[in-house]
Amino acid sequence: MVLSLSDPLTSLASLEYGDPNQSSILAMNCLMVQLLPDIPNVVSSKDMRYEFVFLIDRSGSMEGDNISYAKTSLLLFLKSLPMSCRFQIIGFGSDFAALFSDLPDEDASRSCKESVETKRLNPLVLHRHAEAADAHLHLPVN
Repeated sequence: MVLSLSDPLTSLASLEYGDPNQSSILAMNCLMVQLLPDIPNVVSSKDMRYEFVFLIDRSGSMEGDNISYAKTSLLLFLKSLPMSCRFQIIGFGSDFAALFSDLPDEDASRSCKESVETKRLNPLVLHRHAEAADAHLHLPVN
């Protein structure tokens, strides 16, 4: 199936209800959101400064393999970040802990990213195992 939009450069949301009589993915509701803000003076991507915040769930639901998958995924994301970006890693469960006390400048992020790539950095938030019964996402987001 091919879908074509009359105006593909607009923001949109599309909801597809699942069929409760089906099993697995066919029973699930699906939501697609496309956000394309109208930015009149877009600078070239090499001149843009990016900031990424990674939120890592350390609640009880992440016990076992789930926290290992999160660690592996985070390391892959960190290795893939552009050198000129800044990033922060926040682990949350019943409390939260940030890798940096504030978003670091580009030089600190570059140094941290290089440490990740050479396996010298194991962020505090990843050393901790799944610990809390509840996930309190509102704490680090506030």
